[in-house]
Amino acid sequence: MNIGQKIRDARTQRGMTQRELAGSDFTRELISQIESGRCQPSLKTLTILAQRLGLTIQDLIPASDSENHIDVQALLSVVDQCLQANLVDAAFLCAKEAFRACATETDELTIAQAGFYLGRSHLALRDWIPACTLFERSLGEFARLGQKKWVIETQFYLGHATYGHQDYRRAASHYESACEVSADHKSYQTIALKSWLYLGTSRFYIGAIAGSLEAFQKAENLAQQLGDSHIRGEALLGLGWSLHVLGQTKEALEMTNRALQMKPAPNPSLCTDLQHNKGIYLADLGRWQDAFALWTACVEYHRQAGQTTEMASICGDIALFWIHQCEFDRAEAKYEEALDLLGEKDAAVIRGHLYRGLGYLAHIQERSGRARELYEMSMGFFRLAGATGEIANTRTIMAGSHGLNLLLR
Repeated sequence: MNIGQKIRDARTQRGMTQRELAGSDFTRELISQIESGRCQPSLKTLTILAQRLGLTIQDLIPASDSENHIDVQALLSVVDQCLQANLVDAAFLCAKEAFRACATETDELTIAQAGFYLGRSHLALRDWIPACTLFERSLGEFARLGQKKWVIETQFYLGHATYGHQDYRRAASHYESACEVSADHKSYQTIALKSWLYLGTSRFYIGAIAGSLEAFQKAENLAQQLGDSHIRGEALLGLGWSLHVLGQTKEALEMTNRALQMKPAPNPSLCTDLQHNKGIYLADLGRWQDAFALWTACVEYHRQAGQTTEMASICGDIALFWIHQCEFDRAEAKYEEALDLLGEKDAAVIRGHLYRGLGYLAHIQERSGRARELYEMSMGFFRLAGATGEIANTRTIMAGSHGLNLLLR
């Protein structure tokens, strides 16, 4: 039984006419076309019809015992629409139903697509490992079937899943593959743009800073060509940070100011990230009070948005301000606040930064044993994330070099 038949049965069971179900939003003719299977309803239409019938979207989805290929494809279309509308739970339920329905499916492409969409649903739920497993299985099938579009998309989302799992080296590999396969194909430029951006971030975390700069620069150039101001701002954010890590802090500050002055202006979230980094560059240039003012404003923004992970990251920077002021008790309290904000969240890199800062604080207070213990904890978290560049920085700090300036990187 397809979606249209389910809508018709639910309507007749409730004694409603097609015109009554249509209401003021639709025409009777549209309801007739949906019920007869001549038209597939959009997610918005399906949501409204389900509400009028006193049902959920899942109630209208074809059952898994259907052997109709069209039903599976219609179901996958609903999953895609749910994901676009951020209806994650609905997407997951529909994707599971489609995947089960493929037990009797003979079309290999449909089976691979069902795995892909179930992987995307797991990804939206931050279930990284099952997402990776499903994407890898589908990727092999798409490649065997010569489905280039699906290969590119699956590589891209595999990058997301491994990135979310903090396996940045694997993430970089998948994003590189997406960039390579989509190169010089205009129809794939949107995926190429996002792949270059995330490749820059992944390379940064594994310490490949020159490669990170290259990827961010390509993302910025392509974003300009496509007129995507948001991703251009994200690329400038990454370019600034990469330059800063290479010791070119003045250039990083100029890059960040350029992003903040873009027209249209960056959205509030991106603007806050840029201001956060601007504070780091100002502190590195000795303008600690200006940095403190920016960081305080950024923390307040994230507090109002309920973004505790971002708050924790910036609290770590504020702790450095208090170390610079020789207010060691306030610095330690700020680090503890940051760790409390993280709670049980999976944020290995941020935890690594926080424990490294606490290690430096113990070091300057001449508590060498405690400092080494904290530095080792820090490197343990960086190892979990595959952040080899951060491990190298930590060893340099342990050797007594650079101090606060290296902590700002």
